[in-house]
Amino acid sequence: NATLLADVSNYCSANAEFTNVGATPDEAKPGSWYQGPNKNVWFKFQAIDNGIDITFKTYGSEGYLYEGMISLLDANKQELAGDVSGGSYDDRNIKYNNLIIGDWYYINVDAEDGRIGTFTLCVDSYSTNDYFANATLLADVSNYCSANAEFTNVGATPDEAKPGSWYQGPNKNVW
Repeated sequence: NATLLADVSNYCSANAEFTNVGATPDEAKPGSWYQGPNKNVWFKFQAIDNGIDITFKTYGSEGYLYEGMISLLDANKQELAGDVSGGSYDDRNIKYNNLIIGDWYYINVDAEDGRIGTFTLCVDSYSTNDYFANATLLADVSNYCSANAEFTNVGATPDEAKPGSWYQGPNKNVW
């Protein structure tokens, strides 16, 4: 009975729209979680790009779900990424760059020790320049300069061979 997220292109729920009040534990504990499931809730989406950015927000008008946990799983219930880091009411974020377009994926949200509350969920799909095949096109390189901090390698993964001039890597390279 996972909640369908029909549009994962720059989606953000209403503040405190979702809750785990009345939820029960189900399925296996994701590997990134140190406990649970306790009172977990599920969301599902179909990949429209190879990258996804998922943010679970919980503080103030965004909701109150103390010590949240979030995981991204594939259709075989294998955890692809998870986040339990941060303080008691800090946002949790997952960036994952290896989705297969058209496949179904699941988001699992819970909190430590069976705590209950509300939260906001934001999801954004994106094509990522994490892989050579999806390199960012610089159409005009005549006197080109990107905007300040326009690009990132956060969530990137190593791919392709190490260039000869590098002494290590690739580590989190982008193209």
